[in-house]
Amino acid sequence: MKRLFLLLSLLSGFEAFAAEPATVFIPNKGQFKGPHLFQAGFGKTTLFFEKDGVRIALLDGESMHHANHQSVLDEKGSVIKGHNLRLRILGGAAQALEGTGIESKAKHHYLLGAGKWSVRPTQKLRYREVYAGIDMLWQLHAGKMKYDFEVKVGADPSKIRLQYEGADAVSLRKGQLWVKTSVGDWLEASPIAYQRDGQTRMEVPCQFVLRQGEISFQFPKGYNKNLPLIIDPTLVFSTYSGATSDNFGFTACSDQGSNIYTGGIVFGPGFPVSLGAYQTTWRGNTIDSTADIQVDIALMKFSPTGDQLLYATFLGGNRIERPHSIVANNQGELYIMGSTNSANFPMDGSGLDKSHNGLYDIFVSRLSADGSQLQASTFYGGLQNDGINLAPNLRSSYADEFRGDVFLTSSGDVMVASMTGSGALGTAQAFQPNYGGGPTDGIVFRLSADLQQLRWTTYLGGTGADALYSVKEGSGGEVVVAGGTASNFTLPGFGFQTSHAGGTDGMVARFQAANGQGISGTFLGSAGYDQLFFVDVDGIGDVYVNGHTDSNLVSFGTNYTDPRSGQYIGCFSPQLGTLRWLGRYGARTGKPELNLSAFVVDLCQNIYVSGWTGNIFNSSSAGPTNFQLTNNARQTTSDGLDFYLAAFSPGMLTLQYSTFFGGAASPDHVDGGTSRFDKRGVMYQAVCAGCGGRDDFPLTPNAYSDTNGSNNCNNAVFKLAFELESGLGARFGWVDPPTWCAPLTLQMQDFSRTIGNTSWEWISGAGETSSLQNPVFNFNEPGTYRIQMRISSPTACNGFDTLSRTITVFAPPPLQLPADTCLCLEDGYTLTSNIPGRTFDWSGAITSSDISITPSQTGTYRLTLTDDNGCTASDSVNLIVIPCFGNVTNVITPNGDNLNERVTLPGNNFNDFSLRVFNRWGQEVFSTKNQSLGWGGEDMLGGKLGSGDYFVRISARFCENRLTERDFPVKLIR
Repeated sequence: MKRLFLLLSLLSGFEAFAAEPATVFIPNKGQFKGPHLFQAGFGKTTLFFEKDGVRIALLDGESMHHANHQSVLDEKGSVIKGHNLRLRILGGAAQALEGTGIESKAKHHYLLGAGKWSVRPTQKLRYREVYAGIDMLWQLHAGKMKYDFEVKVGADPSKIRLQYEGADAVSLRKGQLWVKTSVGDWLEASPIAYQRDGQTRMEVPCQFVLRQGEISFQFPKGYNKNLPLIIDPTLVFSTYSGATSDNFGFTACSDQGSNIYTGGIVFGPGFPVSLGAYQTTWRGNTIDSTADIQVDIALMKFSPTGDQLLYATFLGGNRIERPHSIVANNQGELYIMGSTNSANFPMDGSGLDKSHNGLYDIFVSRLSADGSQLQASTFYGGLQNDGINLAPNLRSSYADEFRGDVFLTSSGDVMVASMTGSGALGTAQAFQPNYGGGPTDGIVFRLSADLQQLRWTTYLGGTGADALYSVKEGSGGEVVVAGGTASNFTLPGFGFQTSHAGGTDGMVARFQAANGQGISGTFLGSAGYDQLFFVDVDGIGDVYVNGHTDSNLVSFGTNYTDPRSGQYIGCFSPQLGTLRWLGRYGARTGKPELNLSAFVVDLCQNIYVSGWTGNIFNSSSAGPTNFQLTNNARQTTSDGLDFYLAAFSPGMLTLQYSTFFGGAASPDHVDGGTSRFDKRGVMYQAVCAGCGGRDDFPLTPNAYSDTNGSNNCNNAVFKLAFELESGLGARFGWVDPPTWCAPLTLQMQDFSRTIGNTSWEWISGAGETSSLQNPVFNFNEPGTYRIQMRISSPTACNGFDTLSRTITVFAPPPLQLPADTCLCLEDGYTLTSNIPGRTFDWSGAITSSDISITPSQTGTYRLTLTDDNGCTASDSVNLIVIPCFGNVTNVITPNGDNLNERVTLPGNNFNDFSLRVFNRWGQEVFSTKNQSLGWGGEDMLGGKLGSGDYFVRISARFCENRLTERDFPVKLIR
């Protein structure tokens, strides 16, 4: 029977800095005070899990910081502020709380007073049946605490009601739940509901409902009560920079390890530079203090989930510079391209040109992976402005002055696309070695990875204004660029549109990688305003462009052909001779409505765009809000000053996902530059956020900084995974074994998304490989193993996909009982397991489930032990149990009636027998080695001892001829 359930996924605001899979839920076996059944701690937050809710203890990070770093306390001491909350499950309670998922390899040991506990934390915590047919599941996911409600078929999700007790305020903002406390605020991101039936995805819109402090959920369009669900785009990370000086956002990117980089400008020294950063001092504009702008570049690198700031540094000289574009190589080194008019802009390391050339120059710099060294840096330019777009007919939107692009080729060379007003920069072998004559020309140049060698430079322009904004590598290694032009000049080779149509047109061109010779080029425009800001190339070489239009540029071949929309995407054949299709999207105002900031075509030819929705000619003026949204939009409303993110299917046939993203009131935008998607469809976007000193930008719970520290703007950066389902998707699990103990046999289960003729390649990590879809692997020895899967298909758009998972196989417990032996019954010999365990099963002459037993008869005793990993071991011992001393009397009355006359040792004669008698003061009063004689109250000389208390010490050789001794108290009565 198929298990069907509805899953509500909620990401809470609790900080949780842990690597996954994290085992953080500690069972309370009595080591913690209080009624809670589990406990979890995350830095400043501790959670106490009870059947009807969760108690939350919050500590103020700032006061903790001061307390921990105060060398001398003041008279009142150091006070750490805190706040207690309780998340109550209204009208429900768990039938049981169960630690599930992976258990910690290490135990947590507690020794409190006379109590001693050893427990293993678990990866997940399940609230079983909080309501009829509904479970609640807590876990860490991508560094964030997350709780889900799993609603089984026939259960009613309207029964779910929650309430925060102890909060200063609880409110809804743009679908997100904000909880205010005395030590800070955090949010619970908008709930995500999903269902799945096999490979078919069913999106279910879900919203918080907040009424009189009670939190519930609603499904505006209902849901299919007979199908499961799947997660929608995930907000992985969003944070302010935390700068206290005004800090504008410009550019963002990622590296191969999914670390996040962002760059902007900062108007003062109040920026959180890290220890050991390359430039820890703000230099600003110290030449001209009367200038309106006094800035340095500010760069930051975050971990993939944003819970760690890896470095933050200034970069600048004593005048003005701005970062237009950044990109990271496979070693995590960051290349920064921008403009500067500082003659002393940092030029450490290698570089082509260490001398500033006049006015604004283009600069390119390479920063080490840890942000501590400038490994290379160069100026590039002439006597006029370079890298700055000042032409009125090209600078049509806010911050168009600071566009441009840096890109790394497959060989590691550095490509830059920009604009220049200077001559004498081209190289002789390039397509256009000489300046075209207008106010600016587009320029593209290629540098070695160390920025020391100029491979080639070519202009691209005529007698009007021209600029290039984007550069990529083609499928054959050629260089592809895009930009805008107001000139009628000759582009290289043959293209789709060979002449300028009037006004401002877009332009695309291809150049040879080795020397910059032209291959082909095309204009794209009509009589009005058309301009291209981005270019990308797919896996078969088709060239995609993204830009603005207010003209009658004709769209065709897609389902997005509204001539009133101001943004367009086009697809050219690799040689640019054919325009395969062109689509327009936007708010249908008849002019550009988005200031475009990022564009990519992913491995499966899905198309992604990003831009901000304000009046793009003025960053603080609201723009249209009627952009098309999908049902699963993360944010469905806009104040007209937000980002708009969208993803189209191949060929721009359908809108697969779109959403607004931004604060409730602040004018969110960027001040130039480019942000980036990766080829898997993950967005890395820089934002000039919170302007006006606001704190309303949507953040993740693990944000590095949840506060805009300045009285104006902060450079915020967010990472959003669109998670479109296309191409191959490697997923696997296994049939859960009874235990994870060696020797282990594991039945693998493939859950991959497959296309066409799919093949499988498996590596077990224990020396086995397989090409089966669901192989069986054997792990005969304990250890940690990395299981790898690779699926491939010749008809899949992404060709292959891989996934690896790690398992731990535990060793059986090293149980060893003592050797077979003989023992005296009276000695009370106790058999105890020599290792700790979870369960004990004694069988044989005595059955018991205790850790130890005291054998009372001869026989074979077997112990089967199960340890805390569920692994078992058995061992047995043969015991011969002898009543060595028998029933020695404790009272004698030597009066001649033949009753209790003497102390004797019954049984056979034993070797080395001795009997000694001591009085109450420890004086020996009698002894004998005659077993049959015993003691009848006489002294050494045969006289009669008086009544009183004595003790008798008997020794003899019993089991295996071992000498055994025992004392017996005896009362003498006369």
